[in-house]
Amino acid sequence: MKLTVSELAKQIKADVINDDFVEVDSVGPVKTAGKRTITFATDAKHKIELENSRAGAVITDRYIENLLKPQLIVKDVRLALIEVMKLFAPKLKAAVEGIDSTAKIGRNVKIARGVSIGANVVISDGVEIGENTVIDANCKIGQNSKIGKNCRLDCSVVVYHNCTVGNNVNIQANSTIGSTGFGYYLVDGAHRLIPHNGGVIIEDFVDIGANCCIDRAKFGNTIIGAGTKIDNLVQIAHNVIIGKCCLITAQVGIAGSTTLGDGVVLAGQVGVADNIEIGNGVIVGGKSGVIHNVTAGQKLFGMPAMEKSEAFRIIGLTRRLPKMAEQLKQLGIKVERLESIVRIFAKTKWIAAAAAVVLVGLLISPYTRAIFEPHEYRVEMLVKQYQDGNDNFYVSANSHLEDLRTGKGLFIIFNVAEVPGKILSDHARLKDSFFLVSYKDLTKLKETTAWNQLSFINEVDIEGQELVLLSTEKSAALIKPKV
Repeated sequence: MKLTVSELAKQIKADVINDDFVEVDSVGPVKTAGKRTITFATDAKHKIELENSRAGAVITDRYIENLLKPQLIVKDVRLALIEVMKLFAPKLKAAVEGIDSTAKIGRNVKIARGVSIGANVVISDGVEIGENTVIDANCKIGQNSKIGKNCRLDCSVVVYHNCTVGNNVNIQANSTIGSTGFGYYLVDGAHRLIPHNGGVIIEDFVDIGANCCIDRAKFGNTIIGAGTKIDNLVQIAHNVIIGKCCLITAQVGIAGSTTLGDGVVLAGQVGVADNIEIGNGVIVGGKSGVIHNVTAGQKLFGMPAMEKSEAFRIIGLTRRLPKMAEQLKQLGIKVERLESIVRIFAKTKWIAAAAAVVLVGLLISPYTRAIFEPHEYRVEMLVKQYQDGNDNFYVSANSHLEDLRTGKGLFIIFNVAEVPGKILSDHARLKDSFFLVSYKDLTKLKETTAWNQLSFINEVDIEGQELVLLSTEKSAALIKPKV
């Protein structure tokens, strides 16, 4: 299929800038796009890459200066991209209404008009299938189950008995709905399977990926809420209740009788313990383990899962443990030397007492850190010149500053290209933010929208590593003291 930029713009309701007679026949990413490919720019990185792209045209949310390619200006790039991808999707043979001759249909089965049943499908007694639903080859539908209208079950999907699938549901190949849950009871030294007499209810507009398994309930129903999207290779155990419009990504495992609220996001390989409740809008980062109830709106990460900023701080400190251990060893050597000096002078009581006073005074002195931790002390004094005690202070992960004592306002940055912008959008209205980043990260930072909100304060050199202190406090940029 070929369309001119002008014809495509009408389809997605876009304004066109530059030549609108260019023809395109595909859609693809900036880096690999050819001259007949339309690409898209959703962020500053994409817009920079467009200068060297061979793409024939680009979809963007605002005009890109000095770019001669045809530009289709839309309000929402991602929404427009969905429509464009539909236009250029492969044209596959449509499912044909009717029942394949190799299919086996049980008694009292109700099949509505427009239904397509493929080769070797087995439909058991008492099943109901709604209008325009497609049951692809080798599927198996158990007794008394109901499939709604406009559904699609790809090859080899199994829906066990007494399960309900709503309308407009898509289930990809080899997934299983309504299998017996993993519930056993130890009797006389042997594990005995607990009967699972409940069912599964999948509400409307749910998408389920390939090779997923949703277990039936012991009693009642396992429920997948309307609009929820489930990726490939997901295990959902018996009596789990998942709310509306959740996103469950690949290799997630949710243990029995757990409840998820609406809009919950579980990233890849998240594990959720049994019998817990996760509130609305919770986001859990990849490879995290949720082992306790979570109130609505939290962002968690780690094993076990905890508040995201705390988890990142712990990770940052953990990475520095080897160097901290060496510092502790050196400190121990210095203490042993001081103790040996005290023992030498301990022969005279007053000399020993004086030495003890000096030693204690040295250990409790605020200037001790200037001796034992000179780099941390130096940066701390610099930051204190600007912070009023309530500001957040962020340090890039490669700064090698091991023990900054800036209180609860200290956080570690792992991705300089993304994190400052997120921080500013979350915290700028509440308090000023300070960022200590290395010079080599400034290039990445300049490509983000956060750069325009930051002011230069000072430069710091730590063992040959050049660092820059930046702030959202505009007045601070007028003062540049020497450290």
